[in-house]
Amino acid sequence: MCAALWTRHLQHGLPGGSATGVADSHTRPPSAVSYARYASPVGPVHLAATVAGVCAVGVCEAESSFRARADRGSSPSIVPAPGAADADAILAAAVEQLGEYFAGQRQVFTVPLDLAAATAFDRRVLDLIAAIPYGQTRTYGELADGLGQRGAARAVGHACGRNPVPLLIACHRVVRSGFVLGQTRLQGGYSGGGASVKAALLALEQGAAC
Repeated sequence: MCAALWTRHLQHGLPGGSATGVADSHTRPPSAVSYARYASPVGPVHLAATVAGVCAVGVCEAESSFRARADRGSSPSIVPAPGAADADAILAAAVEQLGEYFAGQRQVFTVPLDLAAATAFDRRVLDLIAAIPYGQTRTYGELADGLGQRGAARAVGHACGRNPVPLLIACHRVVRSGFVLGQTRLQGGYSGGGASVKAALLALEQGAAC
């Protein structure tokens, strides 16, 4: 298992939440995963990153299961490019951007992502999700159409459920046909904390109280 290392002092000046923990980077191998925890308005958010980018996000997930999942999905033996940010710096930026998002000050995340463990199909779905504008939604069927695979809505739903970085890739914006804000049944599933978290994120983005 890769070393589990906490980022240091990320809580300063962040609206709407805080991060905790300390890091020890002296013995970290190139493939190690760094970890941070952000206290968001919808519950704890765990983040993991390699030198390639954020590789996992867990919303309201037990820390032990999150770390196990993140270690399994991390990229092996990545060597950073000259001048590239290290994993701790990537996590610091991610936590800062999450604070801005929950404060209503950010609509697009710009931190690098490590999606090396995703399948080719899942990457295509994640690309379509990432293109959904802030405050808008798309149905599973619309994403299937975007793939040129009409009728693949169920497969798209499974890919959404495998999204390793919810929030940063906003799969909460993917809903069932006929969705109306407040109608939980039409939201569809959400791996990032369940239906109540999905509803809160959609309400936040559409101008309601989170």
